[in-house]
Amino acid sequence: SYQVGGQQIGHNFLKYLHLDPRSNQFCSVLGLGFYHTGIQLGLNEYTFAGHNGSHTGVIEVTPKTNTPNLRESLLLGKTNKNWR
Repeated sequence: SYQVGGQQIGHNFLKYLHLDPRSNQFCSVLGLGFYHTGIQLGLNEYTFAGHNGSHTGVIEVTPKTNTPNLRESLLLGKTNKNWR
């Protein structure tokens, strides 16, 4: 994000990540794979999480914390909305 005229401008991204990079290595030959998606809105990233813990459903995470599994990040556009 950056400042324009004192207003914060954020970038919005659609991200998709490998659920299991090793399995995807074999599945990609067939044009298949196992992926997970998230959306980054300004300085926040949102994703779905399902497990036996107490944080099941849509959760907020710090952007760029799961970069080893990141397959692609697609720019959706910019916003001047403060998402915090």
